[in-house]
Amino acid sequence: PFPNDPILLLSDDFSGYWTQKVVDYAASINLVLKKVPPRATSVSQPADIAWNFPLKASLRNLWHTEMHAQITRPRATGTKFKLKARDRIKICGWISTA
Repeated sequence: PFPNDPILLLSDDFSGYWTQKVVDYAASINLVLKKVPPRATSVSQPADIAWNFPLKASLRNLWHTEMHAQITRPRATGTKFKLKARDRIKICGWISTA
């Protein structure tokens, strides 16, 4: 890449990104703005692909494991099922683990 090469910026359809002032300024600094189609940001934006998707998948797996344990525990012990909400400390631990 060279300093004068255009730069592509993918963005969602948020109206604040597409005001005439923003579009004009982007053009003045050789920035090419492209809209990502609705409901497609999770497959076309690098941050969603590289960081958000793996993080969410890991958190989902931890949540499913927890739910499975809560459901099977009463069967094994013969007690009545009662869904227990996770506290913030547990959820923060999941985020650190993910």
